[in-house]
Amino acid sequence: MKITTIILIKDIDPWRLDLALYALEKQTRRPDSYLVIDQNSTPENYRKYFDLVRQHNEIAGDYLHSNIAGEFHASRLSNLGASMTPDADIYVFTGVDEIPRNDAYEKLELIYSQHPDNTFCIERSNLRAECLVDKASEVKTNFVDNFKYFVDNFTQNKSKSYGSFQAIPKAVFNTIGGYDEDFKGWGFYDLEIIERAKDKKIPLIWLDSQMIHVWHESKPYMQKTIGINHKLYKQKRGKI
Repeated sequence: MKITTIILIKDIDPWRLDLALYALEKQTRRPDSYLVIDQNSTPENYRKYFDLVRQHNEIAGDYLHSNIAGEFHASRLSNLGASMTPDADIYVFTGVDEIPRNDAYEKLELIYSQHPDNTFCIERSNLRAECLVDKASEVKTNFVDNFKYFVDNFTQNKSKSYGSFQAIPKAVFNTIGGYDEDFKGWGFYDLEIIERAKDKKIPLIWLDSQMIHVWHESKPYMQKTIGINHKLYKQKRGKI
């Protein structure tokens, strides 16, 4: 079973990618490979991202700088990432700010050893952590060995989050047709694919608290596109 993690970025602080890749390396069962797929970040940033991928070489990793113009387009980036990793058996789609607890992939492998290989696994809830740039090194040092330390010292509240960590077998992803690229920006594209999986009677398993979300300020495009995507979701599915 080859698990490939696909991480989406666009002009984020480099320390965030450093932390995300470090957390992958410290998994009790590491993903077999990862792809950092970047939507047209600035030259200054993408050089730093490229260097970070080279430095984090304990897992087979790659970096793709796409020239997709405009605001962040998560659904399109995700589909592009899947097309660039044809050897994967299972895709794990996640944002750069979603940090997995150190046994998340071990649990994922256990699930796939006990359930049909067409099972779609989705994170249902995560912990929203307040982690600022000057604390990044402390988080990096302590997170791996003591998940509770991370939660106790950097978490202010729990929040529901659907889709922050989606594990989709390649055959299922192709059957469903990937993410709907009508959803631009961020939000609801990851809910809509779940509904299409349900339509096709694909087994779903909901995961709880496998991730911590590292806090960041909401960018203007996020609020704008979430509102637009909310309306689009209701048009396509008729409900939330």
